Amino acid sequence: MRFLTCIPFLMSMAVVTEAMELRFNIQPGPAEMSAEERAIESDPVAGLEHAVILTQESSRDDSMATGYETIFHLRAKILSNQARELADLEIPISDKGRLVNWWARTLLPDGTVLQVPMDELKRQPLARQRGRASYVMKAALPGVVPGCVIDYGYRIIEPGYLRFDRIPLQVPWPIRSLRYVWVPYARLKGAYRIARGEGLDITADQNRKRIVWEARNLPAVEEEPMMPPYDEVRSALYIYYLPAGATFDTYWKDAARRYESRVKASYSKASVRDALQRIRPAPEGSLDDKLRAIYDWLANNVTRSGTRSFEEKRQETDDNDNPRDSVRQILDTYQGSSWDLHVAFIALARQVGADAWMVLASDRTDHYWDQELRSTDQFDTQIATVGHPGTAISEMILVDVGSGLDYGRIPWWIAGIQGFVTGPRPSPVLLQDAMAVDNRAVIDVDVRFEEENEFLVIHWNWKGSGQVGLSERHYFRGLAPRDRKTQIERLCGGSARVDVVASTVDGIDSLTVPYALRCETEAETDLTETVSRYQMSWSGPWIRAFPDLPMEQRQHPILFRFPRVEVVNVRIEAPEGFVPQEVPPTQTLQGPASAYKVEFKRTESGYEVRRQFAVQGVGLPPSEYDAFRTFVGQVDKADRTPLMFVRGKPES
Repeated sequence: MRFLTCIPFLMSMAVVTEAMELRFNIQPGPAEMSAEERAIESDPVAGLEHAVILTQESSRDDSMATGYETIFHLRAKILSNQARELADLEIPISDKGRLVNWWARTLLPDGTVLQVPMDELKRQPLARQRGRASYVMKAALPGVVPGCVIDYGYRIIEPGYLRFDRIPLQVPWPIRSLRYVWVPYARLKGAYRIARGEGLDITADQNRKRIVWEARNLPAVEEEPMMPPYDEVRSALYIYYLPAGATFDTYWKDAARRYESRVKASYSKASVRDALQRIRPAPEGSLDDKLRAIYDWLANNVTRSGTRSFEEKRQETDDNDNPRDSVRQILDTYQGSSWDLHVAFIALARQVGADAWMVLASDRTDHYWDQELRSTDQFDTQIATVGHPGTAISEMILVDVGSGLDYGRIPWWIAGIQGFVTGPRPSPVLLQDAMAVDNRAVIDVDVRFEEENEFLVIHWNWKGSGQVGLSERHYFRGLAPRDRKTQIERLCGGSARVDVVASTVDGIDSLTVPYALRCETEAETDLTETVSRYQMSWSGPWIRAFPDLPMEQRQHPILFRFPRVEVVNVRIEAPEGFVPQEVPPTQTLQGPASAYKVEFKRTESGYEVRRQFAVQGVGLPPSEYDAFRTFVGQVDKADRTPLMFVRGKPES
């Protein structure tokens, strides 16, 4: 069942009165279990295995003149230890939000009620800031065991208003009853959409004062490894506000026009002329040569604010992400936001005779663009598309200026899904990227024994091109030096038993430098004088394995980050006093859109191993799951092929 509705202009002060009534109807649940709640038991056949949400109710009141209020209440029964995470209370709140009140308690089967003390709630920054929340208030409900009921809720007030919000209607556990109430702000035009609601018992009751959505017996949606974004496979309610004067039928056409007007307002003819004089693309060159010259100059000379390193951010005194003239901002400071860089590229490309437009894109690790949802707030970033005059939109070249990628390449996290081309020819466009051969990792590993075989010392280098290492370097650049060092050492395999002697990453100071990770580790061995045969592994942290695939059946497609080729070369010197023995046979494996080969060679001083792995696509349908799961298991087994040394002298 799908809903797509526009809420009419609301002016009546009765909205506030009814909102107050609705608000205070959301209260803590009973402090004891009902007979019905006691009778609920695990029943996997009926889809009831680890937990069931008995009631989930919440409301959002936007009628306040200075902010909005959110109230939330959840009551659930825990049926197994696998649902303990449901008992983690998390309250998303901004740095200016106010927590008015909250409660959290556990109802044990013997009738005991355990309350969460008020001082247990701790404020923590979010690792990933998306939407309005920049912090989360956390507390763990005590005494959670199978058979108990948990009941918690909160009321918060936030300043301003929220233009766009996503409310999940399905979670990893079934929901018996769900209720959501929205009181829109009277001076704005509100709208809503229920996505992926077909076949679900969801109803909407709307009048001029508020909307109430109710749902019953919502099935669970479990998360699976390597699946599409969770919010793309479960039902969700979207509530948002339309711009003044916008209509549903012409929304995307109007949005494209607004963005094009904003692009044109973000540069001047004088700044474009000055920029071309500084770049000096060869006048006798082709249009393609000029476009590449413009792209390369911006990439090599301008720092993009979204990818600035921690050190660069600390040195800044003024960061204006929306200057009046983006091109002038870049010429004066040699830095700018993603918007600035793409405005500059579009303006300069048009000046040399090309067609160029802004493209809006979503982060596909979180969600996709839903064209039925009339809101540009679902986009996360922008890139540019460029081509010869009159070139079809689908044939134009996509570029992400300042990303660290070559001309004509875009980051993997926006590739493979549709984006929105703005300008006079608005349209969806498939955001395509490179083939596997363009994304290549080469890893060289040297392993040796030192100090009479007491220590194992490993040197290894990981070098990447294309998408390989792109997200890692962006992540590293934003970390403080101490945190960055900790994360790099983790990648190198540092642990309680393994010391990281040295670790460096190329490509943090400059995104134009190829990505490279260099590690040196040292660990004690269990090789003593009494050992005559010694078996060891050749794999290690230099191999990025697939996640475990424990489920025998699959509901959702399998998604890869990007097509890629990996080559691992491992050289192992024999321990002092030992010689290599049998050479394991070559193993060649073929999986759906994937291939693997490992070869072993005996040398005078030890072994050489060459491992080749390739992914030739971005995803697989669920029907390929069995074959892919088998392939992953075979690769894991091949990666654990041991190498054997025996004590003795090398053969003459």
